Amino acid sequence: DLQDVGVRFYTYASTVRRVLEAAKTRGLRVVILDRPDPLGGGPPRGPVSEEALASFVNHHPLPTVYGLTLGELATLLNVEREIDADLEVVELRGWARAPWAETGLRWVPPSPNLRSPAQVQLYPALALLEPTNVSVGRGTDAPFERLGAPWIDARLAELEIPGVALEAESFVPRSSRHRGVRCRGVRVRVVEPARYDPVRTGLALARALHRLYPERFETARLERLIGHRGVTRGLLEGVTLDALEAGWTPDLQRFGETRSRYLRYQR
Repeated sequence: DLQDVGVRFYTYASTVRRVLEAAKTRGLRVVILDRPDPLGGGPPRGPVSEEALASFVNHHPLPTVYGLTLGELATLLNVEREIDADLEVVELRGWARAPWAETGLRWVPPSPNLRSPAQVQLYPALALLEPTNVSVGRGTDAPFERLGAPWIDARLAELEIPGVALEAESFVPRSSRHRGVRCRGVRVRVVEPARYDPVRTGLALARALHRLYPERFETARLERLIGHRGVTRGLLEGVTLDALEAGWTPDLQRFGETRSRYLRYQR
């Protein structure tokens, strides 16, 4: 009984895969009480992760946002990875593929740093930057709604990203990256959901940090959550976001075809 958030590197799904594998070796049945995808269960977005970068946050070739409930994803993993565990998914009743706001359900944080649907909405964008040396708001009252570091200045707030508003601010994280140090940066808000693309937003922020602060922004581990070496390399070399997306689209389309076989709920 887990509330997933529909993002590849959020580790609940990786844990479920390991549960399936362990249960298979022990002849145990796995029952998943399905939950809505808080991102709406819509079309998948972002590059499909490479097997060469497999880890606990890249446990299967998935796009950044996979557009599946945990029950749907577990079924996909059970079949596509040939785990063949005895899996039962207790399906949702009354849920269509739609944003959380349309469910009428009370929000219960799945973890301490995802306290609201707004933070989950921004999570696939800002969490892409967690392997770098910037704060994404952990240790503040707005995790995954802000981005900062001691060496960032007001120029970052001038960046224009479709569907997103950036407001210059400063904050002091009480824990995690830059704990106890004043960071300057931006508060991030989704103002036009129809134009907001979480993956392109995260990549746009990474590119701006690399361009504005080339001597300070550390990119060595950026590919860990992007999940694709070619996309990471192209991003740092100045390839346009349109060209990067065109490059990952064929793999994303193939994943979409696979995904369609496991959808339990329709719009």
